[in-house]
Amino acid sequence: MGIRRWIAAAVVALGTSGIVAAAGGDQPSRPNVVLIVADDQHWHDYGFMGHEHLRTPNLDRLARESLVFPRGYVTSSLCCPSLASIITGRYPHEHRIVGNDPPDTPGSPRQSPQGTKAFIAGRERMNRHLDEWPTLPRLLAPAGYKSLQTGKWWQGDFSRGGFDEGMTKGERHGDEGLAIGRGTMQPIYDFVGRCRTAGTPFFVWYAPMLPHDPHDPPQELVDHYSSKTDSVHVARYWGNVERFDRTVGDLLDHLDREGLSRDTLVVYVTDNGWIQDPQSKRFAPRSKLSPYDGGLRTPIMFRRPGTIAPRTSEALASTIDIAPTVLEACGVESPVGLPGVNLLDEVATAARTEVFGECYTHTIVDLDDPTTSLLWRWMVQDRWKLIVPAPPAPGKQFPAWQGRHVDDASRENFERGEPELFDVIADPDERTNVAGEHPDVVARLRAELDRWWDPGVPKPEPVSTSAVPRKPNLLVFLADDLGARDLGCTGSTFYRTPAIDALAAAGMTFTQAYAAAPVCSPTRAALITGKFPARVGITNYIGGERRGSLLPAEYLRGLPADETTVAERLKAAGYTTGVFGKWHLGPPADVPSHGFEASGSIDVNPAQGPDDDPHHARAIARQATAFIAANRGRPFFCYLPLHSVHVPLRSTAELVAEEQRRAAALPGADPREVPEGERTARAVQDHPVYAAMIDEMDEAVSTVLVALEEQDLVDNTLVVFTSDNGGLSTAEGAPTSNLPLRAGKGYLYEGGIRVPLLIRWPSTVKPGLRCEVPVTTLDIAATLVDLGGCPPPAGEILDGTSLRPLLSGTGAIPARDLVWHYPHYSNQGGRPAAALLAGDSPDGRREKIVEHLEGGRVELFDLAADEGEQRDLAAERPERAAELRSRLEAWRREVGAAMPTPNPDPVDPFGPDGLPPKRKPAAAGG
Repeated sequence: MGIRRWIAAAVVALGTSGIVAAAGGDQPSRPNVVLIVADDQHWHDYGFMGHEHLRTPNLDRLARESLVFPRGYVTSSLCCPSLASIITGRYPHEHRIVGNDPPDTPGSPRQSPQGTKAFIAGRERMNRHLDEWPTLPRLLAPAGYKSLQTGKWWQGDFSRGGFDEGMTKGERHGDEGLAIGRGTMQPIYDFVGRCRTAGTPFFVWYAPMLPHDPHDPPQELVDHYSSKTDSVHVARYWGNVERFDRTVGDLLDHLDREGLSRDTLVVYVTDNGWIQDPQSKRFAPRSKLSPYDGGLRTPIMFRRPGTIAPRTSEALASTIDIAPTVLEACGVESPVGLPGVNLLDEVATAARTEVFGECYTHTIVDLDDPTTSLLWRWMVQDRWKLIVPAPPAPGKQFPAWQGRHVDDASRENFERGEPELFDVIADPDERTNVAGEHPDVVARLRAELDRWWDPGVPKPEPVSTSAVPRKPNLLVFLADDLGARDLGCTGSTFYRTPAIDALAAAGMTFTQAYAAAPVCSPTRAALITGKFPARVGITNYIGGERRGSLLPAEYLRGLPADETTVAERLKAAGYTTGVFGKWHLGPPADVPSHGFEASGSIDVNPAQGPDDDPHHARAIARQATAFIAANRGRPFFCYLPLHSVHVPLRSTAELVAEEQRRAAALPGADPREVPEGERTARAVQDHPVYAAMIDEMDEAVSTVLVALEEQDLVDNTLVVFTSDNGGLSTAEGAPTSNLPLRAGKGYLYEGGIRVPLLIRWPSTVKPGLRCEVPVTTLDIAATLVDLGGCPPPAGEILDGTSLRPLLSGTGAIPARDLVWHYPHYSNQGGRPAAALLAGDSPDGRREKIVEHLEGGRVELFDLAADEGEQRDLAAERPERAAELRSRLEAWRREVGAAMPTPNPDPVDPFGPDGLPPKRKPAAAGG
């Protein structure tokens, strides 16, 4: 249900749903959410539920102020599967996290090295099951919510559940997260404060390991409850219940003090029940791990003062309902197919007359087949509760009683395979099995149970039935100054790029890919905004100031704060975002404000790294792999603008020595240079240091791609590899050749703007495809936004075209002009110019004009016949040249392109007066 439909339904249901109108008739605002999950607490162990000894004043207060469902149920009576159901809104047999631990390894105790390794691998597989399902934090993120995990969390690092922040780093129960409630509440209060300052709604997961053992409450509580019971074990458990109650009171008081109570939906539930064994520290039979209400039943509460009317509902409720209820309350559309109902909708709650669940072995038998671990299915309908044992699958055995404390009668019923039927209204402790007296009820409920889930009927894999398909991860490598011919897969016979060549072989190579500009900063601006550099206002590399007969156009020295970046759009769509490498769009301190949550190596200088990592390539790769590992459970955008292979030329001594030997073995080349205007361009690829730098770059790419394999993310990750401009070929000491393409970095000839572009996406792109459609950096940005599911709002401009239709190898994109605007003098010899590649060239031509802004001269080339741009056709086809120039001028007017102006004191742009006073040229910079 969308937000408008939710609002309409809320208005219609005001009289009966328990939702009250806000003051003045305004709709309730998007609430914060605090989800409180008790750990191992019996459904009766509260003052408001009638316990005669327990003091729970804060939970009693919460109940008085809430919509309370005393007949609530968890999906399974064990914490790990139960918590997974709460966060996903799916049953254990759907998300496949059916036990607490992975299978044991026969002959290898868990404490042994082999057993420990197998246990860790098994837990990772369990975590990957959760990765397949959208969680509440992931679903709330596109609506602007920030999320925090505290307390119990089984599924690896908090980020794997989609949380923005958290305490758990990956241990079995929750490691550092377990300090919450038992030692501190401050992480929650700090997070709430940050969100309040930022004006963002928040989602808090508060799942302390309370009253779970160790039952170690303050001594004064032990003393108090010891006067109420003869069992110290019961006294300690009761003391922990009150201890937990105090933390709830502290949390509610904090919301009151901060003035957030009316704006916060508080949800309360337990993960499973508990009956304390009076003779030991363990739980008693018919509680945790059992199919009885002592393990399954829980009160469920929803509080939002002024919006939810406090009352008690006798309707059945389930933890499977928490996800859709929270999503609806937050105005977020629920995934299609969620089995629960919105408990704030009285009509829907009344229409659902039964709840279902399942119980499994503590230790999972088969991680991919829930039926092998299944012990019981159960359901409750009205006053009746049916429990149906599940015998082992043919040829399968499982430790039915491992980790359980089961009474003899229940064990005998299980082993006989006999169902149990209880009247839970008349017999809330489920002491009398009345299945023999009501065979018709058993048959009717058994049919309902089988319609809900019949373990004998195969179900599709969860990944294919997921209501919200996992969005692809997005990984973008942007090399610095890498030429179109500088890779083995694009034609180099000297440079070695095995990892990048393998990437090309596994995906699509775009043979006519172009950078948005002939120097770095404008291309980076285009990639990160999806807009023409001229539209953004960054048309030169930041720091460029050369002048000549013209004064160069003014340009911005940093990305404007009001530009919406690709990272910001993806972040709003639920992606986590990171940038590692060369920013070069203003101060590095601005990076977080442009949508990146993680960053690294953004404030270092190229070639000033340590001797074993001079261009920081290895550091960038390490940072990226850590980011990928930490965020494998949620969609991520990882942007890697490498410092390689920008000058100064420097590499490790070992690689340089190796490449020197290879270069020395090459046959002599003649010519080594070709004319390029007032300069010459390098004509051969044999520079050993540059080759070593390419080796380093390829190694870094390999490291990151291997990380995708290790995290099992290859199939669902779009990988892009490209460069910010053409190779450096015309500056003094230039290291590479772009031939047969003309010129290089700093020029609008093909050598300056043609770049490699490789895209791998195994789920869509067939290996080894080649695409000859002309595309640009702007199209990469449009593709990221498209695949991330975050198109710009109506009226907001993206200048590129999504490449999605081309990636299948069968689609097409509309023909269009490609346009460049460089109103500057480059350090490499380029002069102010503009260019247009026509989208409507006739007769197989590929017509391109280059307009020289100093004198207005226009060149016309047919790249199909003259890729090296050696034959100017403007005099032969003046009308076509004039037409394309007119289109170029119209484009400039449309985007508001800044133009150079005459210099009253013209100078040689590449002489000593070409830069303002007190400035020194940066050789081959930009």
